[in-house]
Parts: sequence; structure tokens; C-alpha cells
Amino acid sequence: MKDFFVSYNRADLEWAKWLVWHLEEMGFSTIAQFKDFPAAQNFVVNMEKSLQDSHRMMAVLSPEYVSALYTTAEWTSVFTQDPDGTQGLLVPVRVREVQVPKLWTPLVYIDLADADEIKSVTVLADQLRGMGLRLGAPLTGDTRWGPTKPNFPFLKVDVLIEYCADDSPRAEFLASGLEAKGLSVYCSRWRVIGAAAIADSPPPAYLRAKCLAPCVGPGSLAGWANDHLTGGLQLRDKGQIASFLPVFVPGGDMSVRRLFPQIATWAELANAVDLLYSAAKGLPPVIPPVQETAPDVKLQNTEKFLRALKSLRDGGLVDPDVSKDLQIEALKDLYSYGR
Repeated sequence: MKDFFVSYNRADLEWAKWLVWHLEEMGFSTIAQFKDFPAAQNFVVNMEKSLQDSHRMMAVLSPEYVSALYTTAEWTSVFTQDPDGTQGLLVPVRVREVQVPKLWTPLVYIDLADADEIKSVTVLADQLRGMGLRLGAPLTGDTRWGPTKPNFPFLKVDVLIEYCADDSPRAEFLASGLEAKGLSVYCSRWRVIGAAAIADSPPPAYLRAKCLAPCVGPGSLAGWANDHLTGGLQLRDKGQIASFLPVFVPGGDMSVRRLFPQIATWAELANAVDLLYSAAKGLPPVIPPVQETAPDVKLQNTEKFLRALKSLRDGGLVDPDVSKDLQIEALKDLYSYGR
């Protein structure tokens, strides 16, 4: 008998791998589809056998998990044996924000949804001890799934940059500028093929960014830009990102602003680093200081002309009607410069 059958939806595969590795590091034996279910065999038969051959089931709890058909069959079969959780047969581990099924109300889940890796390992170990389970020495040899620890799935970055492949040099220049200021950055590149945009390096499902920055450049497909601007607004309105700041790359269609009046701030590549840094840090936008400039030469010349015209008119050297017309034109010129 194994200690845990790790049940997960395919969207949570990286979490399942991470949990299996750490369970085995704590001395627990495991069964999981990704390492124990042969591809050519019947999935339902393997699932039933895994449930029979395990003391407990650990459920990787996410929105996809609670809505999937097969995972629902897995957890309900265990839940009916221990509906109040007194035996600890069902061990939910929440890895993302999710509406927990009402049937699970009596159960206490292990919550890793907002924890970094160090805290996640600590919480997992403490909760398992709290269930009365004794942690042992790491598994070795054939009983161990893999010697290399998987990457922690829950990536958190300061800025997520989205861009089309044709705009790569400038988007990567922006990323390097942000990293030089000490920010963590993830770049998601899309490739335009015909009339469609295909994700070339999509962000991981578990990526969380403080600020989302889609780049609108000459290589951006109009439909792609509209979709990503709309999606960014939805993420902001749901509170999943703290700040949403589109960036215009030189040559990008700036008329898109008219379609999104609800976006108050747009950055241009020249000031994007400072604006994104402030957004990621929760600071007020950096406003360039007003530069003191010399008085406009045209204003000076217009004023000189009016003074000279008045002197000539007062001396009777210019016809009053002519001087009046000239003065009106000069005043129009002067006041068009804000005087």
C-alpha cells in the first residue's frame, strides 16, 4: 500500500510533480498518473486500482480540478468513505483561487495558493504532521520518482510583458531595462501566422504578475492587440493583477486608444521603464520634471513688432487703418502662443 494517491487535473501537472517530489522527500510513498499509469492501459481501471492501493488521496485543488469529470469521480469515491474528514482519507491541497465544493466544508484543506516555495514546503509538512502522520527519511532508489526537484510551479513576477514576435527586439529591450532596475520580468511572445496569433511562449498557468504590459507595435496584429487589451482589463477588474499598462512600440497603431477609453494610462517605449517600475512597486507614476526653457523667439519678435508699430503710428508714420490691421494679425499670432 502506498501512502498517497495524488489526484490532479492535467492543468495542474506541474503542481502534482512538485507535491510528489516533496512527499517522497518527507518519506511518503506515492502513486500519480504521470509516473504510474502506462499510456496504453485503461485510465479508469488504473485510477480504481490506485485508490485501492493507497491509504489516502491528495487532491490538487484548482478550478479545473473541481469541474473535471474524472477528478470528480476520484474525490467523491474517497469522500463517501470519510465525509467528515475524521480519518483524513481525503487531503485537499489548494494551489489556486477556487470555489471549494460545498461537500468539502467539513474538510480543512492545505492552502498553498499564495505562498512562496519555502513557505509551501513548511505548510505542507506542518499540516501532514497535524494529521498525525510521521515524516521520515527521503525515499531512495526504485521507490523514488525522481532525484531532481521540479521547479516551483507558482511563479510570481513584477511585470508580465506580452508582445508579437516581430516586435521582439524592442520588447526584449524593455525587459532588460526593467531587470536592470531590479524587477523580475516574464516575456510572453506571440507569433503572427496569417490572420491568427499563436502563443510561442505563453505564460505558465500559475504565473502571477503585479503589472501586465502588452506591447502594441508595428508587428502586432490588430485582433491580437484588441484581445490582449480586453483580457488585461478583465484581469485588472477581477483583481488578479494590480496594474495594467499597455506600451506603444514605435510604429504601433496608437488609434487603438479610442477603442479603450477605460484605460487611463498608456506608456510609450521611451518612458515605459519608469512607468512600469512605478506600477510594479505601487508608486505614483513618474512624471518627467518641467524643464525651464528660454522664452520663445517668435513671441519675442511679435512683441517687438507691436512696440515698433505703436511708435510708428504715434509718430504719424503709419496710416492708422493699416496699423490697426497689422496689429490685429500680430495679436492673433501672439495669443496663439498662449499670451
